[in-house]
Amino acid sequence: MQIKLAENIKKYRKEMDLTQERLADTMGVTVGAVSKWENGSNIPDIQTMMELANLFNISLDEFVGFDMSSKKIEDMCKNIDDLSLDHHFEEAIKEAKDALSRYPHTFKVLYSCGDMYYRKILEGLEMDNVENDDVENAIEIYQTALNHLDQNKDPEVSDYTIQTRLAHMYSLIDSEKALELLNEINYNGCHNNEIALLLLEMGKTTEALDKFTYALLQNFLEQTVISSNTAWALVETNKKSNLKKATELIDSQIALINAYSYQDKVDYMYKLKIQPLISKACFLALLGEEDKMKKVISETYQLAKEFDNADTPRDIADFFKFYFTTRIIPIYDSCSEKAIESAEVFLQKKIKDSKGKQKKSFQKVLDYWNAIKEL
Repeated sequence: MQIKLAENIKKYRKEMDLTQERLADTMGVTVGAVSKWENGSNIPDIQTMMELANLFNISLDEFVGFDMSSKKIEDMCKNIDDLSLDHHFEEAIKEAKDALSRYPHTFKVLYSCGDMYYRKILEGLEMDNVENDDVENAIEIYQTALNHLDQNKDPEVSDYTIQTRLAHMYSLIDSEKALELLNEINYNGCHNNEIALLLLEMGKTTEALDKFTYALLQNFLEQTVISSNTAWALVETNKKSNLKKATELIDSQIALINAYSYQDKVDYMYKLKIQPLISKACFLALLGEEDKMKKVISETYQLAKEFDNADTPRDIADFFKFYFTTRIIPIYDSCSEKAIESAEVFLQKKIKDSKGKQKKSFQKVLDYWNAIKEL
């Protein structure tokens, strides 16, 4: 067990931008005493240590710097996590209270204890039995954890993580505060759904539908993009089984587009199906299923031709079936305005970026596309 008291006094003094003179004045000791503490030739008495720890806003164990403390903290936090994950909340609360009394300014302890209450509240929501004391405890602990976030070493935990948990907790006791927090961290609309639910609970149905529309549209666009990217990643594995999975993913993407579109008119959704269909044709060509590939290309060219010949508005409200807001949501199409041209640009890029069997298979798709085009 190694004590790091001397270096910690110097470290925390500097973190608070205190000179030795200022610290001496604050503690009511001489500058020489502070100097001896920091060079290790003398140590403060226990009462002074407690006062210094309080000044630096850390636990006494942290301040003294026992090497064994970090392991002890890890063990305590793991025990709290394990108990709460197993739904043994009475025992977990006892452990949490003990940990917080020992390490009231240690981020890892605070976050573990906050998560313990968070899990207990989630269970209470399932059983319609949430205790306000638990919510208030979770809020207090998470807010304290934010003050010590600089100690955090977990890359999966951030200010955003804790603010999100706080918003969820406030939604149970103070909807306005929860709404305020969620709006502050609603980066790129990531909390539109939660905000909409709160607005709905507050009786603000029109505002809720506005946010739900944004959430639906965002989810729809992200799902189509993710499906496409995943499918093309599967192609790169050069496994036949994955090629079939890629084709299935594209089918699910097209089904999603159909589900969110009107079926009785030519609109922008026609164009949105072009790239997935071209992708499917490429995958079928790689699988050696040329008859199926040709059928897909024929259908795709027909769709693209119908789109290009129609006067299709670009207003989302005209082609997105689940549009429940009066606001105009802008959309930017990075491809050509013409569906046939955008299909050819997409396919040519895939050919350019491929090699070997892939390049030959994709070239067959383009050749058949050109043959259909000339008819």
